[in-house]
Amino acid sequence: MMIEATATATTANELGALRDGTRRFYRPELDILRFLAFALVFLHHSLPTPNAFWKAVELAGSAGVPMFFVLSAYLITELLSRERTATGRIDLKAFYIRRALRIWPLYFAVLFLGFLLNNTLSHQHISLGTLSAYVVFLGNWSSQSGSYMPGVLTVLWSVSLEEQFYLAWPSVIKFGGKRQALFLAIILWLSSQICLIRLGAQHAPTMPTIWFNSLTHMQYFGLGAAASVLLGGKSLKIPLTARGVLAGVALSLFFVSESIFHIHAQFSSVLHTVPGFFLVGIGALLLLISFLGVSVPTIFQPIVFLGKISYGLYIFHDFCIESAIYIGVQQLMIRKHVFIFEYGLAIPVTLMVSFLSYRYLETPFLKLKEKFQVIQSRPV
Repeated sequence: MMIEATATATTANELGALRDGTRRFYRPELDILRFLAFALVFLHHSLPTPNAFWKAVELAGSAGVPMFFVLSAYLITELLSRERTATGRIDLKAFYIRRALRIWPLYFAVLFLGFLLNNTLSHQHISLGTLSAYVVFLGNWSSQSGSYMPGVLTVLWSVSLEEQFYLAWPSVIKFGGKRQALFLAIILWLSSQICLIRLGAQHAPTMPTIWFNSLTHMQYFGLGAAASVLLGGKSLKIPLTARGVLAGVALSLFFVSESIFHIHAQFSSVLHTVPGFFLVGIGALLLLISFLGVSVPTIFQPIVFLGKISYGLYIFHDFCIESAIYIGVQQLMIRKHVFIFEYGLAIPVTLMVSFLSYRYLETPFLKLKEKFQVIQSRPV
């Protein structure tokens, strides 16, 4: 069954039913996109690379992280704008309570459990300085300085970036109009380009100096926010075939950013790093546009659900991949085609652990979060 593009600019999925005097804003098609972003990251951390082509494909999967950033900025800007339109104001306190209830329970549970396990059962100890940086959501800067979270906890750096964006952007929407929001979104994008030019001119190490730098990724938040402002709550009327072409072009741009511009090369350069990251941003924006306004038939609901639990999928997948490799190589002594065993075990275990996390850890807080919603969003 094919996904059909909606005929109107504002669909039933966009507005939903009235509840408590406000309209629900939920786009299930973006949950599918969210799962696609996770799938890219999963490939980035697990795909075997027997040659240069597959190495570029594997590295291109890192674009899943910028895709998450674009999505977050778009949705947060959209929800806040709708809140101001519906009520004439934005309740910043309620916003931060909602964000804390969504992000913090799983984040801090994994952070402190990882700290305890690594410092008691592993030789990869986490210093109190590194832990403190992650507690106050400066984990990406800690990683940039060389104080990495070991192994499977490394993915937590991106949560710090999201929280840094959430710290300031709601006030932009609250105290500024659409023009001011668009202007500042452009400033975020330009700041990233200036940062990349400067670091590229210095041939700074890509890892960790560029990849963990907040300014490197603020361009993606700027793109997502700008998309929300410019679309004004509407979806573009794009034929289904054109949407498929846009999505294909977007994925191709991710591949080109690695295969031609080598943005994950050991050392950066202006001629490679700047256009490489630029293409990732354009690709993420095209993917967003290609999905916006697509109606989702029942057959795709399982993928929508996977997007719904994508936070857990992202947090736990690296642990499940490493566990599968350890069991296959160290315990079962598998030497050939390890990736088959890796995928066969890591994928279902990641799904199971993430489902349990969503059901028993995240859901109670999500239900509490609904009490602080002004614009009703995705149902729990």
